[in-house]
Amino acid sequence: MNSFIQNTLKVFIFSYSMGFSIFAQAAPVPIVWDIQSNKLAGSIQFQLEQRAMAKIEALSQGELKFNVVSIDSLFSTKSTFSAARLGKIQGMFMTPQYWGGADVVFSIYGDLVAAWESPDQYKQWLEQHRGLEGLQSTYHRFGLHQIGYMVSPAESIVSMVPIAKLDDFAGQSIRTPPGMVADFFKLLGAKPKQISMAQVMASLANHRINMTDYSNILVNEKVGLYGVAKHTNYPGFHSMALLDFVANKKAWDTLEPKHKAIVELVISEWEQSLDQEMDLKLDQVISRLKSQGVILYQWDAQELKKARNIAVTIWQEYAQKSPQAGKVISQLMAWLQQNGNI
Repeated sequence: MNSFIQNTLKVFIFSYSMGFSIFAQAAPVPIVWDIQSNKLAGSIQFQLEQRAMAKIEALSQGELKFNVVSIDSLFSTKSTFSAARLGKIQGMFMTPQYWGGADVVFSIYGDLVAAWESPDQYKQWLEQHRGLEGLQSTYHRFGLHQIGYMVSPAESIVSMVPIAKLDDFAGQSIRTPPGMVADFFKLLGAKPKQISMAQVMASLANHRINMTDYSNILVNEKVGLYGVAKHTNYPGFHSMALLDFVANKKAWDTLEPKHKAIVELVISEWEQSLDQEMDLKLDQVISRLKSQGVILYQWDAQELKKARNIAVTIWQEYAQKSPQAGKVISQLMAWLQQNGNI
């Protein structure tokens, strides 16, 4: 082989090696997370989650690829907690109230039934009075880590029958999540049923249930529930659920600091997104519902006080279930008394 050919091959090999090296550095293998949501694909809440995950990918320049899928796509809602703990998925958009069977503290934080005047009041306790510490420590005991949360706007019951007062719930079958909310409606004389969110519409249409505790009025309308049932309460009082983004702790701990910073930034924006979406569309939704014959009930102060007094008995029952639950409920009740809620 003459020197010209040898030199040409050396240049080619060197150029190829450099090009491959540059390519490898420019396109690292992305970190992929599979994330399960408990929201329907067409819901506003799921769309907000998708936007957040897309922004994480964009800000990380493709180094993070967080794939969020809608309800029951990978695992059933009940199985998601175990799937996240075991690393079968790396994250979940859920609510801690679902995991009350693992630790009753999750039920207390997930939705302290009829406790709060507004989502902002709940956030104030969580953020300014060290309320989040108890929830995060409970997640850590299960190998999970809460990255962020939002408090849902007050939820509205969707009903086939009038709900002008507490007594109207007596004898009615109602879809609720498990835990405190189910216990509350049981004390009102209703008959709670645990039905997946994906089955709520059909269950109302087939009269398997007469009412559903689904979500806030905007989400209820978005998924079409008021096309089946024409009664709702607004503003709602019974539920301001905590919705959170939780990761497998090992998966979270292995992320580089720059990646954690991106995720935390985007999730902090997600935390505000539902309230902003509600504010933009609420007046339009209420006007549209009224034009469609939906009746909106607003309970007076006396009915709300009666409801809260019933709820307190449930809080006290949950306080007996573990020392940590007792501590959380004691702290909460003292703070709520100071603020005039109870």
